[in-house]
Amino acid sequence: MDLVGKAWEAAWRGQYLKHFRKEVQEILPQAAADVSQRVQSQASEIYRRRRRESPDPQGLMVISACALILASYRELQRNGLSNDAAFEVVRRSFSSIFGPQARMTVRVLVHFLPDPVGTMRKRSIAPFFRTVFGRLFTFEERRTPNSFVLVIPRCGIYDFFSQEGEPNLTRAFCAWDRNWLGVLDASDRPVATRRSLTLVTDQRPCEFHFDPAPAGPAPTVDVTR
Repeated sequence: MDLVGKAWEAAWRGQYLKHFRKEVQEILPQAAADVSQRVQSQASEIYRRRRRESPDPQGLMVISACALILASYRELQRNGLSNDAAFEVVRRSFSSIFGPQARMTVRVLVHFLPDPVGTMRKRSIAPFFRTVFGRLFTFEERRTPNSFVLVIPRCGIYDFFSQEGEPNLTRAFCAWDRNWLGVLDASDRPVATRRSLTLVTDQRPCEFHFDPAPAGPAPTVDVTR
């Protein structure tokens, strides 16, 4: 992993642990410090075990993030939390990573895009996602007469958690997407997002639909919720 990648990984890891510690402090105040320490140790072990599966530096970041979520979830279970309660802690913690920054970035972009759907139909966005996430993922595009669809037949996150016997943890990552999909839906632009198919909920490719809609806020349509 290059220096930029390492710096970025350290930044998001620090953000995740900050939010995770805050969550654990509220529910396990006497054990918060020990829980956080064990999570980091166990995440490192998982990362060392799985890192060889990465085909590129982006994959190392994905595996590192997944290892931290998996370690957090298992440690919370060991401390008496139910599956649902443990999942909600990691979901909230992960969704908070750079959430305000992501939302602000998308608001700025939308400000300069009077027709987001039309712009996506004219320009290919799959190369951007391939660059960010690497070869553990497959990104494709489909255009209907009016809409744009980003299709993800393969998700490295889903593959990681499925191999660990915890495919449902993929939804913690899916939840982060509301940081940018939610901004599009809440904007005054003529766009509505729709995520009705995902690997984790339907065993089919993930599909992000961007549909034309009346100007103004659009309802949330997201099967992962």
